[in-house]
Amino acid sequence: MDLVQNSDLATAQQDLIRHYLDTKTSYVGAPIIPLSAQLEINIPYLLEYLVHVPLPKRVIRIPGAQLHVLRSFDVSLPGETLEAAALCGGVVGGSIKQGVLCKGDVVEFLPGLIAVPRPGMPVPSRDAVLSGEEISYLSAPPPGIPYCIPIRTTVRSLQAEGNSLEFAIPGGLIAVGTSLDPALTRQNKLCGQVLRVVQSRLYGDCSDTRDVEVYHEVDIHFYLLKELLGLAAQVQHTRRGRNSKAAIRSNTIHNPPQEATALTRIQPLREGETILFSIGTLTTAATVLRTSRAAGRAFCRLENPVCGNVGDKVVLSRYIWRKARLIGWGTVKRGVSVNYL
Repeated sequence: MDLVQNSDLATAQQDLIRHYLDTKTSYVGAPIIPLSAQLEINIPYLLEYLVHVPLPKRVIRIPGAQLHVLRSFDVSLPGETLEAAALCGGVVGGSIKQGVLCKGDVVEFLPGLIAVPRPGMPVPSRDAVLSGEEISYLSAPPPGIPYCIPIRTTVRSLQAEGNSLEFAIPGGLIAVGTSLDPALTRQNKLCGQVLRVVQSRLYGDCSDTRDVEVYHEVDIHFYLLKELLGLAAQVQHTRRGRNSKAAIRSNTIHNPPQEATALTRIQPLREGETILFSIGTLTTAATVLRTSRAAGRAFCRLENPVCGNVGDKVVLSRYIWRKARLIGWGTVKRGVSVNYL
């Protein structure tokens, strides 16, 4: 409700959401709770509904915990008087997908550093990349065949909601303090990577159980929406003017005129087109190399290598009116893996 200009538009938007849920999804009769976060209106009703939502099944008893990095930052304060002993390693935050993460575990970040051989030059060695003799990237590598070098470190601390933990399980957001150079974690540089345990206090050596792959090209089975969600209401609101108090009838939203329908209809994927590809916590640009509209398949080259497995869900978006808008979703069928150095 905070983002709606007037009450008529709020009512029309609620009718649009209800019509979409009842006619185009399996969530028929799902509750819609209008609320205002700034004015704290209907917040108790939302909390009461959330506490009755059943918890998903968690995979805990498995070696090799995984955490999808949502944020990464540096907690060391700047200043010349700060002693070296008081410096802290980089911190990452995210949600544990599976397993148990303990304080003192040895972990690695995938894909880690990305190296691309220069034209006419041999593949760089791992030591040359780690020592800085060869150029490496954390994101957006130049065109070429990528090679990845996982970054290993040790878990120094675990925190959730300001409480220090000895171990963490799936569910909620976890802050993981590491011994990494803070330069690697500043400004969300590790966002989208996957933290994986290689030496666990509970299960010992987990380095051989590589249960996550790194892809730079993927083949997906996709489903496209029929129309853009919410854009019809925006078109009508723009045509009437921002300060207009004219009522926006629900039948206009459900059956927009021909102009709005043409704007909201989602066009099929085209070869050579660049879309946004989201998997886990990473969103990257992807170029459609081949596509089959009849089979609903597309083969894409990713700008950044991604961590995933066959069967993982992906979200597809496209820039429309200078904004990234949801156009569909899909499933990874196969991928071209990145080689390790």
